[in-house]
Amino acid sequence: MISLDDSLWPLLIARFEGPHSPDEFEAYLDRAAGYFRRREPMVMLVDARDAVGMPPAQRQRQAEWQRQHESVLRHFNQGTAFVITSPAVRLSLNVILALRPLVAPHVVVPTLRQAIGWAADRFEETGHRFPALRLRTALLGSRRGSG
Repeated sequence: MISLDDSLWPLLIARFEGPHSPDEFEAYLDRAAGYFRRREPMVMLVDARDAVGMPPAQRQRQAEWQRQHESVLRHFNQGTAFVITSPAVRLSLNVILALRPLVAPHVVVPTLRQAIGWAADRFEETGHRFPALRLRTALLGSRRGSG
């Protein structure tokens, strides 16, 4: 399953859980493109803690999608944080990046908290203070909630 969560917009969270079909992957790419068509600065967070490695065809399709959308990604993607704990998923990402490097800064971290912190830093660095403050507030709230 692949889901997109824009509840902390302009942070867009993509969650990958388990395997997904080619049709589901294509639908994800279409939905993600819609967010970039908004032409608003954003940071993408890819939560792949529950993902499995991508098949070669999907890795190739992801690289192709990045090429097709390079201009809009260059202008509006402030960065991408990947939350990855699996070596197989990390390998899939490395293959995609070898096929088509990202045009914006990125980081790979093992926890959601680190990814949100990095996203807040990216917003701050690019002059978007309100989204940075909003994410830091959400991050502090999650710390209180986790004990």
